[in-house]
Amino acid sequence: MAQSEYLENPNDEIDLAELFNNLWKKRLVVILVTLMCGLIGGGAFLTKWLANPSAATASIEVRFNFPSIQNGTYPNGQTFSLNDMVAPTILNKVYDKQQVEQLGIDRNDFISAIQVIPFAVNRAFIDAKFKAPLSNSKLAPAEIDELNANYAKALTVASLRFAKITLRVDSSITIPANVLHAILIAIPETWAKESIENYGVLDIAIARPGQLDRSLIDDYEYIVAAQYLDDHLRYITESAETLQDDDIGKLQKDSETGSNIAEVLKELKNLKTFHVDVLLRTFALSPVARNLEEARFYLQNQISSLQETLNQLNRKATVVGEAYAQYVARDTQLRPDNSTTDTANNGFTAQYGDEFLTKLMSIGDQLSDAKFKQALLNQSLELQLEAEQTATQINRLQINLDAMTTSDKQTDANVARVQNQVQYVASRLETLGATISRIAELRSQRALGQSGSLYDLNSEPRTQSNFISQLKGFIKFTGLGLLAGFFLGGFLALILTVVRKPKQ
Repeated sequence: MAQSEYLENPNDEIDLAELFNNLWKKRLVVILVTLMCGLIGGGAFLTKWLANPSAATASIEVRFNFPSIQNGTYPNGQTFSLNDMVAPTILNKVYDKQQVEQLGIDRNDFISAIQVIPFAVNRAFIDAKFKAPLSNSKLAPAEIDELNANYAKALTVASLRFAKITLRVDSSITIPANVLHAILIAIPETWAKESIENYGVLDIAIARPGQLDRSLIDDYEYIVAAQYLDDHLRYITESAETLQDDDIGKLQKDSETGSNIAEVLKELKNLKTFHVDVLLRTFALSPVARNLEEARFYLQNQISSLQETLNQLNRKATVVGEAYAQYVARDTQLRPDNSTTDTANNGFTAQYGDEFLTKLMSIGDQLSDAKFKQALLNQSLELQLEAEQTATQINRLQINLDAMTTSDKQTDANVARVQNQVQYVASRLETLGATISRIAELRSQRALGQSGSLYDLNSEPRTQSNFISQLKGFIKFTGLGLLAGFFLGGFLALILTVVRKPKQ
């Protein structure tokens, strides 16, 4: 009856007080729907949380030291890959050495939990550099493509020298942060040691001069000992120069003498100039020998051997010179006369066609010919220089032989002087050789397995947990569910209030 009256009087106003009163009576519906939607939102996130449980992630940044990393190679030219650092061989050694099994982590789970990715430390700077130009709406599509290409290239180049190693562990496994950091630090250390010792990726010669043979000093002729000392001095000088050219070796300092390799080289130079060379010239001034006959025999034998070497060098130089002359003559005969070509007669230069392709294909042959002729010239020059050095040695030995042949007299003072010089030079060479060996050992210790050989740590290890972020996500989803449930419950209560209006 009341409903028919309401339809007959559509302008009647709704009593809001009565409406809110009826809605309040339906408050249980609103509460139930709100709680239900909140549970649905929280349950949905819990499902996601269970699929991806809380985990602690430890990370460390590594900076590679060798310049060839820009080309993707080790110092010896071997191909480098970031995956080398997390190869199963490396991770298995870390797993065993750090006793990860006692932490409750399976070996396979440990290997799969390690990741390495390249990253750019100046990423923010690169982004800011290209952000403003790319936001310009007036740029042509070609300019935008070029900027994007340069942006990608800049990021790639900046990412080559740095890498980030991460270790993700389930929060249910309680592991102290310092233990996680020790495991992470051990990964690049093991990789560097394995790469250097077993694969030789540094490819740098370690100069360790041999020991001086004292029997050649004490028992043989003075001139033989002097020649041996000169050869040994040249040998250990080459070792010292090798260390001087090495970036790590030249920085090392001997703990016993306090000398670096540059100071050792200076001493070797002075030893040769003021002692060894003087000693070698002494035999041309006075015949000093333990036995003159044996000394003469040695000199004659050395002169004969060096003369054979000189003859062989001259023959090689002749062969190389003739080969060069024949090659140049053949090249001259095969060279075409440009004045008779059709293009010259026609008054223009051909840019396309058979003649152009022929010239283009001959460029590689011309470059090969030039390299071959230059190699012949270099070889000829080396042979001539070696022949000059051999001739100089022959001349010096011949002067010594003449001096010992024309005079058989030798004073005790000269003998004592030579003996003292021989012993002094031998003693100094032993001391300097030992210094070089110790510096080489220091360089080896620095390179093999040390953190500064192939890489350095770019930052301290860090540990982060995703529990807080997941808890925030749970609160967020639950709150959204409650809010949605409140509005849905209110709307449902309103419908029930209108549909089930109390009868008068």
